[in-house]
Amino acid sequence: MSELGFGGTEPAATASVAIDGSKFKAVNNRDRNFTKGKVERRRAQLEACVARYLSQLDQADDQMPSMALVIKSEHLKQKLGKLKDEMRKLKAHEKRMLASADEQVSLTDPDSRSMATSGRGAGVVERAWPAPDHQKSSWTRPPLATV
Repeated sequence: MSELGFGGTEPAATASVAIDGSKFKAVNNRDRNFTKGKVERRRAQLEACVARYLSQLDQADDQMPSMALVIKSEHLKQKLGKLKDEMRKLKAHEKRMLASADEQVSLTDPDSRSMATSGRGAGVVERAWPAPDHQKSSWTRPPLATV
């Protein structure tokens, strides 16, 4: 068995990684980071969905009533309710984002920022802070990888 420098033989279980003797923990993802452009694109998507669902409800009103049509209408109304909730949440995220200095906010880690990456557009990048080794209750340097 090989020691990977993760504080054990199960790197995925520890949710941290050792690089050059420093231990880092990654906790953020793109879905929980909001920038001005991301909020605008998401709002446009939600508004397009609302318009599509309202159009479908109008078409259903013009047709002869049937049980399938009633069920479809109720389903569309539920979807509209979910979209309304999502718009409300997006508005709250936008308010927090506009209040921040660089007009972006991370729900997981306030120090995270969306930054350009090569080849994939943008990614959420965190500042590298050393993490304590909780098992030994001190700052330790994990062993180097051995094979």
